[in-house]
Amino acid sequence: MTNPSLQKNKATSYLLAVVLSSLVACAPAERTQLKEKQMTEKQSTLWQTIDALAQQMPLTPAKVEAVMGTKLQEQERSENFVHLKASGPALSDGLKVTEISLLTRPNNEFDIKSGLSLELSGACVKLDEIRKQFGKLEITQSPRGRSPLESTVHASKESWGTLSFAFKEENPDCLFRVSFRK
Repeated sequence: MTNPSLQKNKATSYLLAVVLSSLVACAPAERTQLKEKQMTEKQSTLWQTIDALAQQMPLTPAKVEAVMGTKLQEQERSENFVHLKASGPALSDGLKVTEISLLTRPNNEFDIKSGLSLELSGACVKLDEIRKQFGKLEITQSPRGRSPLESTVHASKESWGTLSFAFKEENPDCLFRVSFRK
């Protein structure tokens, strides 16, 4: 004859083991989701974001993803380049990174032909604000009058490469894109 309380304890123990094993199995996925949520909730200013990316030079997809809190998706691949894109986070200064675009070598090397650009929307960042942060800037590209989508690009030489700021002809007072090149 089987003891009913012994059977009940075995069933309870089995059920507890199943629940605990499923919790343990789910824990890594939940930790990953929590980490991703914390990264997207962590807001920084444009200047903090630029500084964080500059400190990661030379860039890799993993470094950009870590700083920006988003997953880059491959858009195109050739024997010479890999092009990755993602939408970016809202920043704490009223800006939104609408597009992140990273171009690297197929082995993820960030060389002189590679680049990262962050397209922005939201608050208007004026050239004077950029000069306060980066000092003297050199104009490296000017509109040719063919399209309102052409840009004036101002650049700052940094120890790690070139940081560029683009202003579209259709809205010449507000920053449109920030780019990083080695």
